[in-house]
Amino acid sequence: MRLKDPNKREELLVKCFDCFCEHGIEGTSTKLLAKACGMSSGNIFHYFETKD
Repeated sequence: MRLKDPNKREELLVKCFDCFCEHGIEGTSTKLLAKACGMSSGNIFHYFETKD
């Protein structure tokens, strides 16, 4: 298994934060987060265990 890239995770956190600010916690699905990050819904869980 490939190790998680901490720099990539930081980049994704910024994109997710922007998405949460725009849509709110309740209005932000993992699918929306993945789209904002330019990846599939399943791939985002490589960097984060849950939406929370």
